[in-house]
Amino acid sequence: MNIKFSSWAINTIIVMSLTFPTLQIVSGIYLHRIPYLLAGIFAIIAVFYRGYIYKSYLMTFVLIFSITFTGLLVVGTKYTAFMNPVIYGLFFYVIMGKLYKYNFIRLYKLLTLLLLLEFLIINLINYNAFGFLKNDLIHSYTALSSKITPLTGIYILPPNSIYYGVQVASVLMAISVIIFRDHLLWKYISIFLFSVCFSLTSIVMIATGMVIINFKKYFPALILSLFILIYIFYSESLNFDKYYSTFSAFPISWWERPINEKLFGYPHSPVYSWSWELGYFFIIKNLGLINVLVLGIMNIILVVKRRNIHSVIVTMLHVSLLHYHPALGLGLSQLFGLHIAHAMRENNHY
Repeated sequence: MNIKFSSWAINTIIVMSLTFPTLQIVSGIYLHRIPYLLAGIFAIIAVFYRGYIYKSYLMTFVLIFSITFTGLLVVGTKYTAFMNPVIYGLFFYVIMGKLYKYNFIRLYKLLTLLLLLEFLIINLINYNAFGFLKNDLIHSYTALSSKITPLTGIYILPPNSIYYGVQVASVLMAISVIIFRDHLLWKYISIFLFSVCFSLTSIVMIATGMVIINFKKYFPALILSLFILIYIFYSESLNFDKYYSTFSAFPISWWERPINEKLFGYPHSPVYSWSWELGYFFIIKNLGLINVLVLGIMNIILVVKRRNIHSVIVTMLHVSLLHYHPALGLGLSQLFGLHIAHAMRENNHY
């Protein structure tokens, strides 16, 4: 039952997470809680059918529900949305069993292929081919020009239909560049797709991953490249006064809050319309400083103690939260959690 159950349960959750974004648009119904519920049910089944999980991982299982119920009581339903990766990671960790290992190479090949097909369709056949994926109630497909367009003078549409956001495509391709480092063909495909859908945040993600893998080798070159890219793509439009006022407003507002709201969050208070651009402080606002520290401490422990490729990817996804939050959405949050679970399990060093 061990490996078969783990494989069936985790594949079910991942397939749902990958297909539900489109089904939500078609049906007009939010489906994001269904994978969460199933993951919890599968974890409970694993506990009852595997004595070693109950004995060895009892504190982990208790921690899942302690975090979840405490967060729900203090913060409300927004808590589970912002802590999705950690909670899914703990659920997957319990479900996996001792010998289970997910085939991430196959998964990211599929995701890369889908993004490549979309890129070819919208740029060579019909730019509005996915225009039917629209819904007034649910975040849906939006076609955006690539940041490489001003550099080349060629109008290019980046792929973004799988999770309805070019930011998500850039995050997936940033991870793929690291995942495929020993698969040259797929590495080059992912680098190409990344070049047409990148953002400054996803560049920082790749830089972070490469620096963790080999600090001495990559750090100087990546810092230099980062400054060059900032200059090329943002020098004409970057307004430091605007960015400073935008990104400093939230920390200043948070600092003036009562101590209990600083520690446990204030998710029901109104926010600025551009608050999602404020990165980590938007998470701190909804979760509070104590809960956010769980993410940071977990990440540090995984990098220091485990030092496997999954701890690198977890760090990259964590870094992406400093600006925007696709890693917390349906689809990516489940992948985030699966990488957390494997980072906790595997001892192989990168």
